Amino acid sequence: MNKTQERKFSMYEVVYALLVGTVASIIEQMPLMSDAIVALGTNISSISGFGNTQKTSKEGVSDTKDFLRLQLIQEILLVSKKVGAYATNSGNMKLLKEVKYSKSVIDKLSENILVIVGNIVYDKAKANLAALSTYGVTDEVLVALRKAIDSYDGSIPQPRTSIVVKKIATTNLKSYFAATDALLKDKIDVLVGVVEYTETDFYANYINSRKVIITGSHPMSIRARAIGDDGMPIPGVKATVEGITKSFITKKKGYFYVKSFEVGTYTFTFSKEGYVNQDVIVVVNAGERTDVTVTLSAVGLLSKAS
Repeated sequence: MNKTQERKFSMYEVVYALLVGTVASIIEQMPLMSDAIVALGTNISSISGFGNTQKTSKEGVSDTKDFLRLQLIQEILLVSKKVGAYATNSGNMKLLKEVKYSKSVIDKLSENILVIVGNIVYDKAKANLAALSTYGVTDEVLVALRKAIDSYDGSIPQPRTSIVVKKIATTNLKSYFAATDALLKDKIDVLVGVVEYTETDFYANYINSRKVIITGSHPMSIRARAIGDDGMPIPGVKATVEGITKSFITKKKGYFYVKSFEVGTYTFTFSKEGYVNQDVIVVVNAGERTDVTVTLSAVGLLSKAS
């Protein structure tokens, strides 16, 4: 799920919890609401499942493949060093060259080349198995190498498969979000409207749950701008608020922004050297942005605010 979907999913869960926790006498006043609640719960469960699939489909496979790669590298190095020792002692430089791999080199090999190298080391060891017994290369050692090669080779296509699985989960998520949005907007919201004036507390709780979670983020509370009598922006204007220590400064285009501010009524004082101070009352409402434009006049002229 992306961030927007995560916030919306949280809203679904809050609304569902509210509805499930509401007494039957209220639910019964909204025809077919019980069926709608069941449908909402089913959708939430499906979204959660697809979300988990989307998140883990590739991660788990990649972790397994990484483990099998390390295992194969260890087995290759174990056998190649033993075969290399035999080749050195017997003066077989061709064989030595064919099986001599350092860990740093092997670590950098691509998936398919690593499998090829594993097969080369395996074939050379098997061809010289009788002579390698004194070096510790046995049938059991070669079985372990063969198993490591085959296991890693079999894991290579899986991430590609997991991408397909993830894509399907993403598509299903999109469909379920659309269906759940429609269920809420076209049915549950409408049914809740039936009790707007008879069950006011329930109605208010429902509306608040929908608003808070749908928004999902912290909307900008205040956007303020300072301009001169000529309408041009004034940067560097300081705004202070009675009872609050923090101050705000307008930028190049005359704006400053406040991302979050408690609901209430405040007195902002705008000031800059060379201009007449201006006091402005600013009302901050929940879930809304308050826009303020202040016109500052140069010293000696009247000032005004809107």
